[in-house]
Amino acid sequence: MKNLNEVNRSVSKKTYGFIFSIVVFMALFMADATMHNPLYAQDEPVFVREDNSRLSRARMLRGFDNVSVPQVSVMFKHTTKRSIYKTERSLLGASRRDGGAVSAELTAYLVFSDEEPTQEEYQQVVNGFYDYLLAKFKEANIQTLPWETFASSNLFEQYGGGDDDDSEMEEFRRGGNAWMIVNAWNGPRIVGYNPVNHRYTAPAVRGVTRMSNYMKDTGAEYLAILHVIVDFADIYLDGDVRTGTTQRAFSTTNWGNYEVKYDLWPNVRITARENGGNNNFIFPTNRRFEVIHSSQDIRTGQPLKADISQDPEKIKRSSWLPNIYIGQRFDIDPFVVETTKAEYLNQVKQALERYADALVKDLAAVR
Repeated sequence: MKNLNEVNRSVSKKTYGFIFSIVVFMALFMADATMHNPLYAQDEPVFVREDNSRLSRARMLRGFDNVSVPQVSVMFKHTTKRSIYKTERSLLGASRRDGGAVSAELTAYLVFSDEEPTQEEYQQVVNGFYDYLLAKFKEANIQTLPWETFASSNLFEQYGGGDDDDSEMEEFRRGGNAWMIVNAWNGPRIVGYNPVNHRYTAPAVRGVTRMSNYMKDTGAEYLAILHVIVDFADIYLDGDVRTGTTQRAFSTTNWGNYEVKYDLWPNVRITARENGGNNNFIFPTNRRFEVIHSSQDIRTGQPLKADISQDPEKIKRSSWLPNIYIGQRFDIDPFVVETTKAEYLNQVKQALERYADALVKDLAAVR
């Protein structure tokens, strides 16, 4: 196990004629995150279909003029991580059969310098996001049904309300992820979604029939179900490995250079699907459905004001290490992103509103 918290140092070790050196580079954190954060700048958000094709190709979304939103699930990440596994490459870019390998994982934890947001405060943020989303639909001349219409329907009673999927939360925890799932207005989770593996539980025939009956009873032409993931930091992690053999007069020495580079920037963002992010389901009355998602992260208007450290006293880290040897393994001391409750919740609110703006804009353009 190699600790990567020493800057610009190299370590050499010789064992049975095998020499390897580890060169570690840790980028220095910049005081001005806006100026130096390469991940901060972003293009206009664009929503695409499940196969990453343009939303304009979704014929079933043409005529998107009347919608009911029975589910908005927001997942708040309190841990974020990135892993790499790099194999040695030849000059032509192919993986070398007898080459070396390097792997590393960086984990960051969100903590608060004053106090943790309460469940009620998270609920208020998600309820506000729901109301903002419906208001944006109305601004785009897309009719919506109020939450009360769904809450008093047979569909609501059939699915129940107010319960998170405990088994899904436990699966996240086993993977070292501390996430909180909040449903708008304590509503039910009609469609479940796991952003770790992108699996979702689409309604079976009975569930589709229930939704179709609800749409007939209320006059809704579409149902929209949202899954949104809120992250708090961007992680840069990369590695390289080079090995070789040096022939000498009376000996042959095998050598290897393993390199890992990493950095972290505090940014509240709605993560793209490729980063374990958002997934939305649009159900028209013809019983088929369209899966759409943002093709890139959606951030707030400024970086998160936070202190960054690697203080183990502030966290209780649950490390997850593979049981098999996967090359030269690096373990990086976890980072702590420490901010205030008010700063974090304000940034989350801004990110969610930017997400709603982009989603409604693209759906309105399709019709």
